[in-house]
Amino acid sequence: MTTVMSRIASYIEGQFLVTLGEDFEPDTNLFETGIMDSFGYVQLIDFLQTEFGLTLADEDFLTNVMVSLTRMTATVSAKMAQEQVT
Repeated sequence: MTTVMSRIASYIEGQFLVTLGEDFEPDTNLFETGIMDSFGYVQLIDFLQTEFGLTLADEDFLTNVMVSLTRMTATVSAKMAQEQVT
């Protein structure tokens, strides 16, 4: 598991009191399973911006891209690479 993914997974486990591999898998839609709601999503966005020093635009989190650990990791990794280039 990548460092980015493990840091996000640790946050999800602590915040939502679930365990990766037991309660959810990397591709699990956290909304559909009821693990995360809209309030939790707002908290997650704040965590991602703070933890990884990112600035996420509305389209980054309003287009249903970060519903699973896999998608969150891909979005954060791409955003980090993009911000390093600029």
